[in-house]
Amino acid sequence: MKNKKGRASFLKNKKEKRSFLKNKKVDAGFLKNKKALVGAGIEWIVVTPVIIFILVIFLVFGFVLFQADKLTGGGEIQLTGRPEIAQNFESAELFEAYLNSPVEFDGETIKMKRAFVLYLDGFFNVKSNIGMSLAEYGKTNYYTFNNLGEIIYERSTELAGEGFDGDDLKKLSDKRDILISDSREIFNSLCNKYYLQAPFGTISENEFLPDGMDEFPGGKVPVFADVDVLSKDFDPVLFMESPYKGETIEFKYRQLRKC
Repeated sequence: MKNKKGRASFLKNKKEKRSFLKNKKVDAGFLKNKKALVGAGIEWIVVTPVIIFILVIFLVFGFVLFQADKLTGGGEIQLTGRPEIAQNFESAELFEAYLNSPVEFDGETIKMKRAFVLYLDGFFNVKSNIGMSLAEYGKTNYYTFNNLGEIIYERSTELAGEGFDGDDLKKLSDKRDILISDSREIFNSLCNKYYLQAPFGTISENEFLPDGMDEFPGGKVPVFADVDVLSKDFDPVLFMESPYKGETIEFKYRQLRKC
């Protein structure tokens, strides 16, 4: 009987030991999970500032690109030279520098080649009281993007009669004057005699040439023509082009050879 009780006591102790070991394993598992959670928490504490720093860098980089876009911008003049004048590198570099020069336009500092696009866009934004844009009206009357600005001066009375707002036309005219003034400021400092054709028309160092002609001994001559009276004293004409709304804008430049 005594042995039987001893055996029961032994079995009871064995069960308790197993229970103890089981509980110990559970506690060990809990401690292991707790350590894992603490470790993960520490990792997040370390990683979070790094992620925030990277996000800040991306935001700053995006802001810089946005500011740069004001100077380079989408929708700007994209120039291509003509093969026949490809040897005229000095003038080409000068012309590229001109189009990349900054100009105050619409309250912002942007590049000249971007300002030209904004200027031309204005002809599509200005509309008559029947919804016809100034660009459409100009095309109907045989104006191109190379001389569209002249329509405001040459047909001001007709435009008023067609229902175009005088204030809108004046704003376009003022923008054109800004482009001409800034262009003259740049080129007058480089040469005392030159001709430039841009979307605002054709200018010289001190005149606007609505017909693209200037007075020479013997009469008026197209300033970009290959004629003796010009060829002997002026550099070859630099032609550059840019696509705009499915059409082509021409830029032309020539300067006195001794400049």
